[in-house]
Amino acid sequence: MILAIDAGNSRVKWGWHDGHGWSSLATVSLIEFAAANHDINPFAATHENPQRIVISNVAGEGAHQLLINWTRIFDAEPLWLKGEAERCGVTSRYDRPEQLGIPCRYVENLVLEGLARIALS
Repeated sequence: MILAIDAGNSRVKWGWHDGHGWSSLATVSLIEFAAANHDINPFAATHENPQRIVISNVAGEGAHQLLINWTRIFDAEPLWLKGEAERCGVTSRYDRPEQLGIPCRYVENLVLEGLARIALS
């Protein structure tokens, strides 16, 4: 199981991928995410320990710290993604891709690659 998290400029989205499809997809505004009760971990509410965590964060240092705190309960070490001009056969046309989100196809390719590695290990 892979937990994928996208903390964007206005929303935080996450979901779980089991190798066949996505489940427990959620979206909240960045304001709701930042104001969330620290006693309730939104990522642990629906699933237990993921084998891999993939995170894209362009929401700033505050969101980064929340993501660290909330994913720390899991054994998997998060893979932090940054926008790039090209990766995994996907080209970003953003002028400054590091300041904008990660193309969905790029994240999906990484999730599928991670599932393949988990299956082979």
